[in-house]
Amino acid sequence: MTSDQQRDNEVSARNTLTDLHGLIGVIEVPVMSLPVISTRVYVLEGAQGHILIDAGWDDDTAWQALSEGLAALGREVRETEGIVLTHHHPDHSGLAGRVKAESDAWIAMHEIDADLMDQLRSQESAEAHLSWELNNLAAAGAPTPALEAYRQAGGSFSMAYMSDEVDRRLGDGDVITPAAGGLTALWLPGHTGGHMGAILERQRAVFTGDHVLSKTSPHVGEFVFPVDEHDLLNRYLESLEKVRTLAVEGFSIYPAHEVVDVDWPQRIEELSAHHRRRLDDVRQVLSDGEPRTLWDIAQEMSWAIKWADIPPISWPLALSECSAHLTYLLNHGFAESPKADERPMRFVARR
Repeated sequence: MTSDQQRDNEVSARNTLTDLHGLIGVIEVPVMSLPVISTRVYVLEGAQGHILIDAGWDDDTAWQALSEGLAALGREVRETEGIVLTHHHPDHSGLAGRVKAESDAWIAMHEIDADLMDQLRSQESAEAHLSWELNNLAAAGAPTPALEAYRQAGGSFSMAYMSDEVDRRLGDGDVITPAAGGLTALWLPGHTGGHMGAILERQRAVFTGDHVLSKTSPHVGEFVFPVDEHDLLNRYLESLEKVRTLAVEGFSIYPAHEVVDVDWPQRIEELSAHHRRRLDDVRQVLSDGEPRTLWDIAQEMSWAIKWADIPPISWPLALSECSAHLTYLLNHGFAESPKADERPMRFVARR
């Protein structure tokens, strides 16, 4: 994305959000070294200050952008009443701990992702995390040379995750705060197990995090291989329908990245179609009846770039997507594992 395109997106967001009662403004917080460029932080009127929907990546550049963005809105970080995190990813949660330290704000998150954040904080070291990742890749069927390549790449351990504990663990429909006209948690699993939106019923508006984006197809799936124990693709498709219904009923959709003002029912159909094509892709790979590991299947799928050009650090993302789609096919009777006790597990199409 060029700087001109990013600026157009920011202007689009601000123009669309001008008349939303209870919204103070929106801040684009830069994300370093990730394709998303920035995370859109929404600033709502609270009972005793302001409330942030997401916080942004944890580095000094992002902190400066958030601080200056609040100042431009006539606010200060120390006046933050609460932070609502749509999910645990560091481009959304990273700065929450720093904001809390400055303001004593509460941090709210869906209970599933809050539990995962506890696990992430408990990682003793990058070495321990890399060991876990290598075992996980081996369970997917990654061969020894691939494991060594991943070891050399250093793994995905990141200290950009939020360091503070979540104060409020939420479930679907829980009232987050009566401020800004009443903000309620809306569970939208798929991108993560505990991904959630925040809905303003009175204003007919919903902040959707990474659940739906105008151009990018959000990643769906868990990172524990070979199968997705939570069947997140199935949950994602169900929650896509939930958001589509809201959009059809006149709710405005406010995502955390990219353009705000689009035809969301049409875009949601495009996202559903994307996953149907990917399901067909996995079925095609399995169609010859040859048992394959998750690694084998992922290598043969159609990606935006050739598998050989995907860097090792991105293999877990591809395997996770593959796992989510394979699990959907397993649970809907289109695939099976003939020898479930085999390690690594292998899969075939069910005839």
